[in-house]
Amino acid sequence: MAALSSGEVKKRSFLKSKIRAARILLTDVTHAQLLAKEATRSKPWPPQDTGRLHDISEAAFDIDDFYRVVDVLHQRFAFASSSNLVPSEELSRVVTWTNRFEKFNEKQWKKGYKALILLEYLLTHGPLSFADELASDKEVIQKMCNFHCFDETGHNWGSTMKKTAERVLQLMEKGPFLKEERDRLRQTTRRIHGFGNSTPR
Repeated sequence: MAALSSGEVKKRSFLKSKIRAARILLTDVTHAQLLAKEATRSKPWPPQDTGRLHDISEAAFDIDDFYRVVDVLHQRFAFASSSNLVPSEELSRVVTWTNRFEKFNEKQWKKGYKALILLEYLLTHGPLSFADELASDKEVIQKMCNFHCFDETGHNWGSTMKKTAERVLQLMEKGPFLKEERDRLRQTTRRIHGFGNSTPR
C-alpha cells in the first residue's frame, strides 16, 4: 500500500468532515452523539485519542447531548452483553490458541471495551450523573472482568479490559475514589492547559 501524500490526507480529512456535517444536518443526530458512536466503533484500533473523549465530555454537560451519549453507551454495553465474551472457566477448556479466536466476535468485544474507555473518561471528566444513568449496565461491566483474549502479538486484551472494568465499577460507586480521581485529573488538566500561560487559571 502506497503512503498517502499530505495533500491526500488533507482531502480525506476534509471529505470526512463534510460527510459528518451532512449526516448531522440530514438526521436527528447531534455532534456529541456522532462522536460517541465513532469513539466506540471497533475501528480504528487501538482505542481512540483523548481529544475526542474531551469533546464528548464537554458536550455532555448539555442535557440533550448527555442523554444521547448515555443512549450510545447503553447500546454498546447491550451489544457487548449479547456477544460471546468467553469466561475464564470456558477458556481453560480450550486447548489450542486458534480456537480462542473462534469463541468470540472480535468486533463486538472491541466496541464494549471502547465503551468502557469512554465511560471511564466521562465519569472522571463529565457530569456526575453518568454513574446513576449507567447503573443498569453494571452487570455487563462485571462480566467484562472475566473476558480473555490474546491478539496475534500475544497481548492479553482480557487483562487490559479487566483492569478498565474494575476501575469503572469503582468509579461508579460515587465514593471518595471518584472525588479524588476527578480532583486529581482536574488539577492535571489545569497544569497542562496553564503551561506557558502567564494568566492564572
